[in-house]
Amino acid sequence: MVMSPHRAAQRRAKIVKLSAAGTSGSDIARLLGISRQRVAQLRDAEQVVRFDPPHVARRKAIPDLIRQGLCGSAMAPHLGCKPEVVLADIRTMSAKGELSTPLRMQLIANRSLAMSQAKILAAEAARKAKGKRGKR
Repeated sequence: MVMSPHRAAQRRAKIVKLSAAGTSGSDIARLLGISRQRVAQLRDAEQVVRFDPPHVARRKAIPDLIRQGLCGSAMAPHLGCKPEVVLADIRTMSAKGELSTPLRMQLIANRSLAMSQAKILAAEAARKAKGKRGKR
């Protein structure tokens, strides 16, 4: 049985839509009732951009953020997740050897710089609070 051109176009559009939404190839195949290999062929024919899962996208972005001078918790707003998630990703990357030694050293430097800046800000806030109490 030959599929009509209209039906084939609808199926290709559905594959593009589901791929853009981040649906896996096996899930798309199950929904459309075709094989995973056929989904891969149609994706390649349509030149569909495959999106990385969130944890992969975060781990790809972390080295650039380290180079910008950010430490773990400061990266969270840029990556759109909680600081604990960023720290877990950094630990995983270090354990797997995905972070080079210079990047690890820079991360440590960024962290110590952030901590010293936090101490300075806390001292300034304490000084201002003390000054306000003395004027009463």
